Amino acid sequence: YLNDPTFFILRGGELGVDLFFVLSGFLVGDILLRECGANHGRINVKLFLLRRFLRIWPALFFAFFFGGYIVAASLAEDGW
Repeated sequence: YLNDPTFFILRGGELGVDLFFVLSGFLVGDILLRECGANHGRINVKLFLLRRFLRIWPALFFAFFFGGYIVAASLAEDGW
């Protein structure tokens, strides 16, 4: 598998992390520019952060809950 060219491109997830930051920066920047244009050059930072929190919160809650369940199941299987 070391001769496969995709191994060296995708190893370690560096490309995925870079792509995530580029796309998220583009999307957040687009949201901010739209808000700036709609509000005559002003951005309500508190409202922006509240909307971002409300958008991210369900996925974050699910990830913590699911991760906690996996850890608890793993520890129960090991006899903790």
